[in-house]
Amino acid sequence: MKKYNQILLVILCAVLLHGCDKSEFLDAKPRSTVEIPNTLEDLRALLDNIVVMNVTPNIGELSCDDYQLSYDFWQTVVSSKERNAYIWAEDIFEGSTGIQDWNIPYQQVHIANVVLEKLDEIEVTDKNRDEYRDVKASALFFRSLAFYNLLQLFSPPYDASSADSDMGVPLKLQADINSVTVRASVADSYGHLISDLQKSSAIINQEFPSVFIARPSKTAVLGLLARVHLSMREYASAELYADSCLMYHDDLIDFNTLDKSTNRPFSNTNQEVIFHSRCQLLTSFFFYGFSSFKVSEGLLSSYDSKDLRNVIYFLPDGRFKRIHIDLTTPFTGLTTGEMLLIRAECNVRKNNLTDALDDLNLLLLNRYETGEFTPMSSTSKEEVLTWVLEERRKELALKGLRWSDLRRLNKEGRAITLQREMNGIQYELKPNSRLYIFPIPSDEIALSGIPQNDRSNTTF
Repeated sequence: MKKYNQILLVILCAVLLHGCDKSEFLDAKPRSTVEIPNTLEDLRALLDNIVVMNVTPNIGELSCDDYQLSYDFWQTVVSSKERNAYIWAEDIFEGSTGIQDWNIPYQQVHIANVVLEKLDEIEVTDKNRDEYRDVKASALFFRSLAFYNLLQLFSPPYDASSADSDMGVPLKLQADINSVTVRASVADSYGHLISDLQKSSAIINQEFPSVFIARPSKTAVLGLLARVHLSMREYASAELYADSCLMYHDDLIDFNTLDKSTNRPFSNTNQEVIFHSRCQLLTSFFFYGFSSFKVSEGLLSSYDSKDLRNVIYFLPDGRFKRIHIDLTTPFTGLTTGEMLLIRAECNVRKNNLTDALDDLNLLLLNRYETGEFTPMSSTSKEEVLTWVLEERRKELALKGLRWSDLRRLNKEGRAITLQREMNGIQYELKPNSRLYIFPIPSDEIALSGIPQNDRSNTTF
């Protein structure tokens, strides 16, 4: 373990030194005890470091409408980013540097690039071929996941009519920290990450993790492809990948079997988890605890009294339980429930209501008290779509998906306006507002010179 930590230190130092003056870098003295990764075991260890690789940004979760804060609590929040995200402020970072919503994904990208380049130096043999392919597939998966998360925050939502001209994110594909940084288009950004995921799916051997659920698998790659295509409103592809994912793993938990009295009803490796990741640490979560955040009144009131998610997800006063949670941060990985809802939504959109309702009813049968659920039935496409979208929000509350959903649903005309009131002041986030695109941190702009996002309160 000490050896792996030393290897990781080399990689993280390289990322951090990207922001340093080059003379400082040249003056730095190397540590003779630090090891450079050069074996498959070393490279696997880099990717298995869940503290770095299995973390997702939190700013979208902070800005969505799944939860609410009291004014008194909001004032005590230490981080200006968190306070500003809650009220959709235009100057959200206030000049702060070291923004982890940007830095962490690019740390993951850098580590993946190191692994991919080091793999080119390793001879493939009959003995190591399977592990070699899995390590390469995992690196491609993690790099794609990082790019996807960045696109949900720092670029406009995907729109086929403007994707070629909309600014995406820098596609850093080399381990060299001095390589030129440019912003790719949204079309190229999504195109590249999808291509990498398809390559990953073609070579990965492990269909589903037997033990280490934080490690990518064939099932996880297909699940991520489904999530990506859904965010792009490419529903035929999203259905294809969700269906393929569920062919490998479709286990559901009957919520009647869970302990409703505990604050942590799930384990991190429960049978519905396809891939484990968690939201990055929130300052206010750290100081005050995750249960300080209450579910929004609109979301809480949407649960039926016989819906066990009421008592599994929330405390009686509306505070969140530690659902799918590692330490003090929410789960943001892939689950069977998410895949069922993706497949159901895509089937509705092509007017295949029977299959959509089959998936929806299967999920809800496992969420309601025994004997209390009446299967849903309708011949109205719009009614079934409304049901699916409502259940998607209820099932996936605080799992890192609401922000992306708001962006894509507003693009198709759902016109969802978010509102908050703090100390008598009304705050509003309108559909398709440019405030749905976060500013690139000022230190990155100063370092690379890439164009900043326009956050004037207009629509895209």
